[in-house]
Amino acid sequence: APAPIYDLYAVSNHFGVMGGGHYTAYAKNARDGQWYNMDDSHVQRVEASEVVSDAAYVLFYQRRDVGEPDETPAPEAKEEEDHGDDGGGALLDDDDDDDGPDPQSFFRA
Repeated sequence: APAPIYDLYAVSNHFGVMGGGHYTAYAKNARDGQWYNMDDSHVQRVEASEVVSDAAYVLFYQRRDVGEPDETPAPEAKEEEDHGDDGGGALLDDDDDDDGPDPQSFFRA
């Protein structure tokens, strides 16, 4: 089987010292294929060569599809019992309120 290939799609940068500093990010937009620098409320298009820096802290990769899909059928999903609200609250707001654009849409083609 061919070796998997991974494409870089985002970089989190840290500027400062271990106890504090400032974070920025570079992300590749799946719609236009361009790289963008995100710094607080400022977003600007940048060249791919600017994404490589000494400030890189976390790199985000996505695996490319390699070959044909596995012919093995997926296992049957088991139904989970509903035990009610555990009081932990939801991390993501799944309601239909219009809270603005979906941040994940930036990365979807």
